[in-house]
Amino acid sequence: MQDNGVLQKSIKSNINIMKHDIDVSKAGPLKDEPEFRCKQMMHKTMTAKFRDVLRTSQSIQTEFKNAVENRMKKQIRLAKKDATEEEVAALARDPEAVQKLMQDQIVGTKVHSKVANTVNDIQKKYEAILALEKSVNELFELF
Repeated sequence: MQDNGVLQKSIKSNINIMKHDIDVSKAGPLKDEPEFRCKQMMHKTMTAKFRDVLRTSQSIQTEFKNAVENRMKKQIRLAKKDATEEEVAALARDPEAVQKLMQDQIVGTKVHSKVANTVNDIQKKYEAILALEKSVNELFELF
């Protein structure tokens, strides 16, 4: 995901360079030449394609985030069977509370390896969600 941000910035920079070249050519005497019109069309096409790819990427990241959240909620429900939807949602957003819940489960039930694995899974998924949110925010900053 971090590589995506670097690539997106690089592509945006190249598109801006194309735009600058077009602006320079527009002021020159060759503005009616076919090459100039071709540059304009390429710039419009590349910009549109870049935006489409960004939208698709954002959509995929959002779907992934939702899938991870749903899986986290399912794991929380398994660990705390009497939890309400509000409690599950709150726990899904707070990894420290999940860790405390799981530690209480470990101490209380002696099913420590399974619960410890669940805690680790939830923490990793939470970190993945944070990384996705950061990536989505970077996408918004580009435009």
